[in-house]
Amino acid sequence: MCRKSRGHYKKTRHHDGHFTVYYLPEHHYVGMTNALKNRLQEHRSRNGRFTDGYEIIATFDKAVDAHLMETKLHTMGYYGFYYKTFDKKK
Repeated sequence: MCRKSRGHYKKTRHHDGHFTVYYLPEHHYVGMTNALKNRLQEHRSRNGRFTDGYEIIATFDKAVDAHLMETKLHTMGYYGFYYKTFDKKK
């Protein structure tokens, strides 16, 4: 489904009604979303990631709870969140 916004057509996300923490085993990647189908498609098209065999780790009613789970998994070594680093040239 698309909607017109400022003369452009923009895809709308279909929210699942809950927040999902998921795992992409091929990339050792953990992420969080409220629109899993759309997010997996973004991984395939934008990032070229293999998403077959994804696993749902947990679902939550509140975004904050899902984010805490995702953050805990990232601190355990799963990929997904990163800070952009800048080379400081002196």
